Amino acid sequence: MTNGNIMPQDDQESPQEYGFPERPTGRDIQTWERQEMFLRAYAKNGKICLSAEKIGVSDRMVRYWQSSNHFLFQKRLQAAHQRYVELLEGQMDSYIENMKQGSHLLHMFRLKAEAPEKYREDAKIVVQDSSKELLDKLTEMAGREIEERRKLEEGSVEGEYRDLGKGGQS
Repeated sequence: MTNGNIMPQDDQESPQEYGFPERPTGRDIQTWERQEMFLRAYAKNGKICLSAEKIGVSDRMVRYWQSSNHFLFQKRLQAAHQRYVELLEGQMDSYIENMKQGSHLLHMFRLKAEAPEKYREDAKIVVQDSSKELLDKLTEMAGREIEERRKLEEGSVEGEYRDLGKGGQS
């Protein structure tokens, strides 16, 4: 902190770009600093509860920051997650370079991640005309059977049941 202003780190935008006031209160400064500590921890491990515990705040507080979106916390959380993903990718790249056997699967997943438009698996459902015709025919047959049952039921006569009791008298 310098002259009441929180200075951004080398690669970050200024806090004011996230809604941090020009003349912050002590509470604003404390909230911003805790959020930044959390986001740095989260960018290293990608786990909300562990990051919160590491800096001494509850995961409930992190959920509050998310729901209130104070100082555009959601946007900053997404950026921290992106840094975590890139950390994992760097670790994977290093592993691929050092491993000669068994890394072909990692290569495949890496290509799918980097160029999904080229390497994604497209599952296309193709309806053949013959199967559609069969479905239409079965639907037509079921319709005719329902109609035949309806006609049979129309011709039936309803009867009345009477209990004649003992001796056949009512």
